Amino acid sequence: YGYSGSKALLNMFLKAMALEFGMDTEHNRTAVAINPGWMKTDMGGPSAEYTPLEIAERIFSMVNEDNGAFLQKNNGKFLNTDRTEMAW
Repeated sequence: YGYSGSKALLNMFLKAMALEFGMDTEHNRTAVAINPGWMKTDMGGPSAEYTPLEIAERIFSMVNEDNGAFLQKNNGKFLNTDRTEMAW
C-alpha cells in the first residue's frame, strides 16, 4: 500500500502545482510528470529500448525547446519522452 499511496500522492501534488502555476501570470513555471520508459539499466535489462543517456537527451530537448514552450503548453500532463501524453 505504501508504494501505490506514495504514487497517488505524487500525482495529486503535481496536479495541484500545475493548477497553481497555471494561474500565476507573473512567473514562468510548469509542472509535468515524465515517464522515462523502459531503459537499459540493471532493472530494465539489456533488451530495453533506450539507454539512460538517450532518455536524458530526450528530456533535455523537451525542456529546452523554444525556451520551455513545449512543457508550458503541457502543464499538468503526464508525458512520455516521445512527447506523447500518457493517460493518468
